[in-house]
Amino acid sequence: MANKLESQVQNEWKWPVAADLFLAGTGAGGYAMGVLASYGGADWEPVARTGVALAFPLLLIASLFLILDLGVKMRALRVFLNPGTSWMTRGSLIISVFMTLGFLHLVLMVWPGQMAVNAPLLRVIGVVNFVFAILVMIYTGVLLGASRVIAFWNTAMLPLLFLVSAGSTGVMAVILLTPSSPALSGAFRLLSQVLLVLLVVQCIVIAFYVQSSHRTDESRASARLLLKGRLAGTFWFGLIVAGLLIPLALMIIEVAAVAEGDLSSTLWVTRIAAILGLFGGLILRRLVLAAGVKAPLRAAGIEYTFPSPILR
Repeated sequence: MANKLESQVQNEWKWPVAADLFLAGTGAGGYAMGVLASYGGADWEPVARTGVALAFPLLLIASLFLILDLGVKMRALRVFLNPGTSWMTRGSLIISVFMTLGFLHLVLMVWPGQMAVNAPLLRVIGVVNFVFAILVMIYTGVLLGASRVIAFWNTAMLPLLFLVSAGSTGVMAVILLTPSSPALSGAFRLLSQVLLVLLVVQCIVIAFYVQSSHRTDESRASARLLLKGRLAGTFWFGLIVAGLLIPLALMIIEVAAVAEGDLSSTLWVTRIAAILGLFGGLILRRLVLAAGVKAPLRAAGIEYTFPSPILR
């Protein structure tokens, strides 16, 4: 029975969709961090600029991955045509608004004359688009959860997991791309602490997410694929060890070291943790997709497998 269920894994959403979900979440998480940093004063301005600047290019690349997956141009355009019934349509509209406001924010911030990050107009745009950033981070999990064909996705834990993961990868991207300087030591110190907390929370949410898979035979089959099946190596060594535990250990070392000395001597530890954590964020989304076991439709004692979980 277990082997039969595991053979019913969806195989339509692969690496392009995982990359789309990862880049969209990271861009939104980085933007949210940038908006929050804009309230931190002059010392936080480089962090704010980096976070805001991440959003539009990452979401643009994410959209290209989605179009690559959809293939036919008219098929891609149809994602905007069913807002009343399709979460892909709703999400596409949310992402479009987020990208438009993010692009406007970026342009006003760098041209003409490099408007200050705490300028009133940018504050208004930032507050409004901060809401859309959160929606983008959550939406990537809601989209999968709307597919009732796959029980492993159809849980409230998945949007929460993607929200926390997007927040952490957004902070990691900001840490990697913000130029370091002695004036930013306080900002990087706080970013390191925030990242440490997010990594701990992400470990907890992953544990609860996998534990909650006992609900149906199909979701249990998905969990088996991750824990001891063909995806186990990637799950344990790619996600848990390389993508979470090593970055978590490095952040504990870094935060402890900063408490005793100069941040500039330990910032490289944070950046290594960020690189590994970003890798883990991509692997997480790929694993969630790859473990999606489809539930068959049962009628008159006969099982019919749904052709696709995709909401298009």
